[in-house]
Amino acid sequence: MGRVRCFTLIDIKYDFTKAGADLAKKAEDQIPFATSLAINKTLGLTRQHIKEQMDTYIEGGPTGHTRRGMRVYATSKFDQVGAITFTAMASDSSKDRGYMKELMYSGNKKARNDRLPEPVIKNMKKFAPRFFTPRGNVSRGFYNMARKKGHKQYFIGIPKPGKKHWKGNHNLMGVWRRDPASGKLNMMISLKRSSRQQRKTFPAPELARKFFEANIDRQYREAFIFAIRTM
Repeated sequence: MGRVRCFTLIDIKYDFTKAGADLAKKAEDQIPFATSLAINKTLGLTRQHIKEQMDTYIEGGPTGHTRRGMRVYATSKFDQVGAITFTAMASDSSKDRGYMKELMYSGNKKARNDRLPEPVIKNMKKFAPRFFTPRGNVSRGFYNMARKKGHKQYFIGIPKPGKKHWKGNHNLMGVWRRDPASGKLNMMISLKRSSRQQRKTFPAPELARKFFEANIDRQYREAFIFAIRTM
């Protein structure tokens, strides 16, 4: 009976220490990317959360202009400072919602132009309901109509003196309606004030921080798994 001798062709030894170190280094390199990804995702979710909270805290509810006003400044793997803001950090002032500052921190609210519009709610509901939203806001179309020179029913300013105390009385500055039949005047919007004290009513910074901190850990775990899979 013959005998077969088995020969070992190759004897393999492999030190996994180096491989483990390489993998750890690659995973570590993904941390900035994962961090940026998690922050940006959480900023987006926080923005949406604050938009939803506006209905609860802003009296009369926000206009579409206000609701669209929050801007997210995203991070990158090389610059991990992000922000949510109502003011434009660049030069485009049309994107500013600076009037939100007083609602969030309180302070002296100043008119964007010359005067602060304060609707006379009773008259707006009675005479111009289609220009008065359920949330208590006056549509831009109403102001545009009142600005038209020679409009038969609406005008902006101080009525011509029908009474002695009216002349030059800036407390009467506003948007007025003249009744087509009787000529009777009704103030629709008061424009007598150029500033007023605004109390803090919308704690957006506190709400945003609380929501962000409650969600960032989960977003980071998901972002890190994604980063490892794509490295």
